[in-house]
Amino acid sequence: EVMRARTLTLPEGYDPKAAEILFGYLKGFNVLLEHIEDFKLLEDILGLCDFYMITSPLEAILKHMQKMSVSMDNLVQVFEVGKRLSSIELYKAVAKQLQSNCRKVAKANLISSLLIIKFITDHETNINTVIEILDRC
Repeated sequence: EVMRARTLTLPEGYDPKAAEILFGYLKGFNVLLEHIEDFKLLEDILGLCDFYMITSPLEAILKHMQKMSVSMDNLVQVFEVGKRLSSIELYKAVAKQLQSNCRKVAKANLISSLLIIKFITDHETNINTVIEILDRC
């Protein structure tokens, strides 16, 4: 009798890379997680952990997220990730820190009307998030 591998079905909208990294981590390849600099990818990994009730990597992922830097290049993405994570009790502290870091970066960099206009035009596809960032600063 031939054994077949089970196929993992990802919830809709998740990056398949998230599953690769999560299951690599579970197999002992912790270094994969340590080199991720994409907040959305880490959010997807957290979502998969939640979906499949996997708890072992949560602490490492959350610590890694807290160490990552927020810049003008990833400000909108980080703000959105923080906002989504804030709806999950377990992730509220990290979400609060991410949003605080976003406010600090925005306040330090959006110091003139020209910079604000550039920020708005650079992120016009996420205009609601941009408006929310500007309101909180």
